[in-house]
Amino acid sequence: MELELTQLSELSPNPSLCDNSAAFDGASKNHINHRRHFDHVSSAMHERRLRRMISTQESARRSRLRKKKQIEELQLQVDQLRGANNNLSEKLISLLESNHQILQENVQLKEKVSSLLVIVTDLLTPFRNVEEVTVGIYK
Repeated sequence: MELELTQLSELSPNPSLCDNSAAFDGASKNHINHRRHFDHVSSAMHERRLRRMISTQESARRSRLRKKKQIEELQLQVDQLRGANNNLSEKLISLLESNHQILQENVQLKEKVSSLLVIVTDLLTPFRNVEEVTVGIYK
């Protein structure tokens, strides 16, 4: 590049053109430096954006895993509660059947008690008559 500037200043009838060329060259270098800086900043922003995107995806993945685990735990709890409910329902049915049988047995026992009272009353009636007669005699 220096060779070109030297050649340009030798060929140029106006030496100020050579200065303009140097100024242009400096501006070009500034533009290149600015472009490199912009590219660097842009690259850094792009990296941050990628990191944020990856972080967001990872967070979403963890969230999905947590949700899946919660659903599995709730499903397990539902299964356990359904099993407990079935056991309690069977126990309730068994207790209701036992209660029904006991109530029937109670009715039968009351009928027997009534029958026995009638028999005992019938058996004791002659003795009462004798007692009444005996008491009447001694009076």
